[in-house]
Parts: sequence; structure tokens; C-alpha cells
Amino acid sequence: MKKREINMFKKLFIVLFSLVLFAPMAILAEDGTISGQITDKETEEILPGATVLLDGTQFGTSTDKDGMYAFTNVPKGEYTMNVTYIGYTDFTTSVQVEEGEDITLDIEMEPIS
Repeated sequence: MKKREINMFKKLFIVLFSLVLFAPMAILAEDGTISGQITDKETEEILPGATVLLDGTQFGTSTDKDGMYAFTNVPKGEYTMNVTYIGYTDFTTSVQVEEGEDITLDIEMEPIS
């Protein structure tokens, strides 16, 4: 074999070895979840159909008939969550998601006076 071919095989070996070594770490990394219930602060009634968004992402949903929402597979990071519902003051909060963390965030909305 020529020196050039040997160097090419060394480089290929290093790349393949790196893939084998680091690929499992990427596969095992777990994203987090954010879930909870949206209710009226004064009456504690559930608020079905409230809009829940994580700013700067494609995560968005509406609460179900029980006022519940959930985001799954949320990457580690800090997010701003916005909740809106007709007749209520918009709600904004910061949420820090850690790897594999399940966050329960129940929110009480204030009616507009």
C-alpha cells in the first residue's frame, strides 16, 4: 500500500470510531415534556380551548375538554410560554427544560375585569 492509501484508511478509521463512540450519546439523550391544566383563577373552572405556545419554536397546542395541554420531545433549554384565552389576561412565564425532565405547569388565568 502507498502512504496516501494508508493515511486515507487512518482518517476513515478515526471517523468511523468517532461515530461508534458518540452516536449512542445522541440517541440516548432524552428530551423533556411540559404539561399541565389551565383553569380560571377565581372560579377554578377548567378552560378548554386555551392556546398554549412556546415562543420561538413550533410547539403550540390548545387545551382539551379538561383544560389539559402537553408538549412532548421538548429539547433542553429555556422557553417562554404564552397562554391566551378569550376574556382572560394573557399569561406568560419562563420554563427551563432539562434533559429527560417532565415538568407539570398548571396555570390559573385571570379574567379581564
